Amino acid sequence: MKKTFLGLLTALIFTFSIQAQSIVGNWKLSSIVIEKDMAFPIVAPISLNLDKKGRIGGNGGCNSFGGSYKLSKQNKVRFTDIISTQMFCDGVSPTEQRFFQSLMEATKIYFKKGQLIIENSTKGIHVGARL
Repeated sequence: MKKTFLGLLTALIFTFSIQAQSIVGNWKLSSIVIEKDMAFPIVAPISLNLDKKGRIGGNGGCNSFGGSYKLSKQNKVRFTDIISTQMFCDGVSPTEQRFFQSLMEATKIYFKKGQLIIENSTKGIHVGARL
């Protein structure tokens, strides 16, 4: 019985580490979708870097940012401690604010059609990105 439990525990840990490794990388934002048919305009390149130690960083289109993330079972994700520089960029700042808000409200992360999707199920916001 103990061997079976240890085997299952090892399998779960191995599966979780594969999940974490699969999202690790440098991602370029391709869309911010609000509800099902409304997209927020991407007016400047936005990047999201996820490392295997649970740290994030990148550029929101105007400001550099950093923070942390935690990935749990069933692809649940939580981004925390997000900080950024405080420059104002005309025309870019509203998109950047929506991107940061999407990260802070994120609940789930998964792959769909080759894109990394960061989703907020309560407001229907998701962020699609590609490597």
